[in-house]
Parts: sequence; C-alpha cells; structure tokens
Amino acid sequence: MTRRLPSSSKARSSPVHKIQALYQAGLSFEANNALKLADRSYREALKTLDPEDKENFNALHYRLGRVAEALGNNEVAEEHYNEVPPRLRLSRRRERLRRL
Repeated sequence: MTRRLPSSSKARSSPVHKIQALYQAGLSFEANNALKLADRSYREALKTLDPEDKENFNALHYRLGRVAEALGNNEVAEEHYNEVPPRLRLSRRRERLRRL
C-alpha cells in the first residue's frame, strides 16, 4: 500500500494550499530553467485563485511575465506585467538589482 504525503493531500483538498504548491513548483521549475513547466504551474494556480486574492494574483502575473520574458514572448510578458500595480513592479525590479 502506498501512502501519500500529507502536504500533497492538503494541496488537493484546499484551494489555498493548491495555489501555494503550484506557485512553489513554478519557482522550482524557473530555477531549473524549465520555463514551460513554470508557465503551466502559474497558469493552473491562476485558475484556482479566488478573485479577491490580489496578493497571489499579483505574484502569479509577475512570475508569468518573467517566464514569458525569458521565453522571448515580450508582448505576453507586458500583458502580465500590466496586471501588476506599478509600485509592485518597481519594488521587484529593485529587489532583482540588489541581487546582482
């Protein structure tokens, strides 16, 4: 008999856990340059998202913009970036620059 990990069953039963699991999977895929898989994870998380959850909405669109930009899809990247308030886009750019 195989047993599932508790975290995976939580992700299946709770939309909040599912979104976080998909977001973290997307970050992992991005870090490993599996950009199409990252895109798929972030899009799946967006489908599950509560319309009132602006924090995750912004984070997911920002990540989708980064992935699209890395794939050379600048128009798609711009569409996602436009979903994120300008003040958040700027703070994330500053954060990236500090890491350089």
